[in-house]
Amino acid sequence: MANVLGVAAETIWRWAKAYEKDGLVGLYPKSRRAKPSKLDIEQKTVVLAWIDECRTPEGNPVHWTLERLRQAIADHFGVVLGINTIWIWLRKEARRLKVPRPRHVNGNEKAQEALKKTPRVASKTS
Repeated sequence: MANVLGVAAETIWRWAKAYEKDGLVGLYPKSRRAKPSKLDIEQKTVVLAWIDECRTPEGNPVHWTLERLRQAIADHFGVVLGINTIWIWLRKEARRLKVPRPRHVNGNEKAQEALKKTPRVASKTS
């Protein structure tokens, strides 16, 4: 039977037990509560300020990466979070870590530097 359904034999056994216990309702997936955050609201506010200001907890300028942020949270608050957890939280807060502009391997360094120094002029649209 498990081969026909493409599941493990243990899964069939679990389904049978759930059906015996609760009938058809027992086969429906159960809702699960989200785990509470390891950081409280004040700690989250502090971390978001670090990101917005591009500063470490000590006030030094920093280019934040997820790993650096994870380590800073662990060092400052003693809370260990996963990289994916931090990434999802930042997305929910509408924050994105700054990333450097991509550069082509064969790019002309002098032309790129000149482009940075040239002020942008607004184009007129007719």
